[in-house]
Amino acid sequence: MIHQRTAYSIPAAGSITNLVAGTAIEYITRPSNLKVFATADSSGDTFGLTVVMGGDARVLVPSGSTINLASATGAGPKLDEDLYGEWALPQGAHVICTITGTTGHTGRMAFEVNP
Repeated sequence: MIHQRTAYSIPAAGSITNLVAGTAIEYITRPSNLKVFATADSSGDTFGLTVVMGGDARVLVPSGSTINLASATGAGPKLDEDLYGEWALPQGAHVICTITGTTGHTGRMAFEVNP
């Protein structure tokens, strides 16, 4: 199992094109379940999650989906409260996670890949 927590810092009106680029979960190496959790320190952050398999793109979380506000600055995501979804992915799937923010601050996402 891969459990990856990633903190991000985003400027006002900024965006991140792929939060998982260059990490162990960007490309799924065997059939697996993917879970995604997220929190932000300030309201206004949104994200989208897309998986590309061969030439086909599948939207798992539509761009513009609101990220939960953390219970306290720097907290989370909580695995029992901040789950956005769980999906079965085939070997070779390319995971793309975009983030857009309206104010400058930080947030956190957690990804769990369980073959």
